[in-house]
Amino acid sequence: MPNKDNLPTREYLKQRLQRLTYDEPEGIYESMHNTAFVLDREVMLRGMGKNGEDVNLCAYCAAECKKQCETDLSEVPSSEFGEFMDCECPVAVLFFIAAGAAEMREKLKQYEDAEKVGAGEGAE
Repeated sequence: MPNKDNLPTREYLKQRLQRLTYDEPEGIYESMHNTAFVLDREVMLRGMGKNGEDVNLCAYCAAECKKQCETDLSEVPSSEFGEFMDCECPVAVLFFIAAGAAEMREKLKQYEDAEKVGAGEGAE
């Protein structure tokens, strides 16, 4: 429903918006918005580890760097890992995109939880 300025009201938008953040995504659409997430202040990749387990982004990238360019970053702390991703290789691109996506997901999740976005449509 529009308000006096002919803009949708906040309540109307909350009812119409589809929730994007899920702790257990189902299907490709939910998965693409929730593959990178934050757990205990660390960026994780959902289902990208051995046997489909969640894996720390830095550990995943360190393993890929070792495979693809024989660079050992396994001892680099997470807090400094980004400093070693100063190349233009696909692993560095993945690192920055995943870290940014995880941070945006966490902020969006806080908003969706607080505003009850998508309530009744599979919201957590």
